Amino acid sequence: MIDRECPVCGTVFQVAEHRLKHGRGINCSKECQYIANREKLAKEKVKLTCIGCGAEFERLNSWLDKGKGMGKFCTRECRDANWKGDITPNWQGGNGVYKRGPHWQSIKRAILKRDNYECQECCATGDLHVHHKVPFRMFDDADVANHEDNLISLCPPCHRKADAAHKWAKAGDAIIRMGSGSYAWELARKMMANDNLEQRAAA
Repeated sequence: MIDRECPVCGTVFQVAEHRLKHGRGINCSKECQYIANREKLAKEKVKLTCIGCGAEFERLNSWLDKGKGMGKFCTRECRDANWKGDITPNWQGGNGVYKRGPHWQSIKRAILKRDNYECQECCATGDLHVHHKVPFRMFDDADVANHEDNLISLCPPCHRKADAAHKWAKAGDAIIRMGSGSYAWELARKMMANDNLEQRAAA
């Protein structure tokens, strides 16, 4: 047995040598181990600013490493309320993206009724959206864009998944669907950004 001093409370205690080889026996008790772990996690926290509401919040580095988009919003509720406009990966300049043409509300009600007020992916009910399978902005005619075959009822989480699954662009009369994060989409996005810059310079 080896004498050790607990780094949390200073108590001297004995621990088997083989436990130290495996990184154990550092603290004298479970209570001190809990305190030490909390202090370690506190040191790993990063201060961030929410891009939705501007609030300051903290996240662990290990949590931020889980994905590319982690740490942008302070809460899921804040993301749901503010995940729109130029802070989303689907933003393409705002040129009529959110306009749905005449009689959209009546069309939306008809689609929800057709789908029995259920998400067509997970069968959730309650707060439902009507999703354009091919985005509205890809069409020159609102009636074609809002045809019932192009519309489906989805809950907010399934709607986000559907929007994130593919990216869209137009080349003349052709509508091009690309995989999210694909090289083709990144190239198209850069081309659209350059076009917007050229239009601003000419204005």
